[in-house]
Amino acid sequence: FSAGTVRALGDVDLNDSSYTGNGVLEIAGSAGQIITTSGGGMARNLVINKDAGTAAFANNINLEGSVTHITGDTDFSGTTVYLRGAGLVLDTNEITFDNVVFSSNANFSLLSDLTIGGNLEISSLAGNNLGNGYVINVAGDLTSSDSVVVGNFGIKLNGGGNQTVSGGDLTDGTITIDKMSGTVFLADDLVLNGSNQNVNIASGALDLGGHTITTSGMVDLAGGTLKGGG
Repeated sequence: FSAGTVRALGDVDLNDSSYTGNGVLEIAGSAGQIITTSGGGMARNLVINKDAGTAAFANNINLEGSVTHITGDTDFSGTTVYLRGAGLVLDTNEITFDNVVFSSNANFSLLSDLTIGGNLEISSLAGNNLGNGYVINVAGDLTSSDSVVVGNFGIKLNGGGNQTVSGGDLTDGTITIDKMSGTVFLADDLVLNGSNQNVNIASGALDLGGHTITTSGMVDLAGGTLKGGG
């Protein structure tokens, strides 16, 4: 829909896989709400604005346009969120997604940290616009199937268990390891194309597993350990 706001106070079922416009879908009920999708359902310009109850997402969901969290609890357990297309504006402070995939030439702006409790996959990423040093926090695995990732966003690997980094091209921004427990394992050689791009091991361990890191920047062992030399 082209304009205006649909303010949903009950459960929501999304079954349209592709629509355009500047209309806003606001999840605003004062009790628990279940958001379901069918047939690749999607939402554009999603706002979470709940004074009570939890917005529980029951299925995988495609999100376009903007995603804004004002207030209220969310539950994305067991789901994958596909952030896709141009002009994504993400202000998701206090939301913890489970798994996230950047797809369909995603191009995004971060207005707060993006927190992922599961895995991050970069399938198709065309760019980003960062502000105020916001980063993507990833508690699970990091993988890329995109051969050319356009973007210089920071990634912080901070899960409590073991994490794996694998696949194709990654961000041109700083990759930080900041873990209280567990180890980050390289499953492939890590080739960083960004100018003076750094890997910071603030805490925790990075195990190269016989692989190599190639960067014009540095690998900074600020407070962690590096092992498994390639």
